[in-house]
Amino acid sequence: MNKTYLFITALFVLIFMSCQSRKKNNAEKQNEIELVAEKQLVFPLDEQTYYLSKSMFQFEENGKEYLHFENIRGTERSV
Repeated sequence: MNKTYLFITALFVLIFMSCQSRKKNNAEKQNEIELVAEKQLVFPLDEQTYYLSKSMFQFEENGKEYLHFENIRGTERSV
């Protein structure tokens, strides 16, 4: 009988804890913003560079802003 109460209590505690984590996840998701691409910015570089890359990064170094993306068809990276 004691083991049954202990099992039921442990079960309720686990259910309660799982419900609490879902509420936190929902609150975090409410702070998220999904960006949808509407337009494309296309500019020619040269004949060997394929610029339709899905991995593009912007970074700043020594006060200058750079745009970095990988050349999918080649082995070099463009900055």
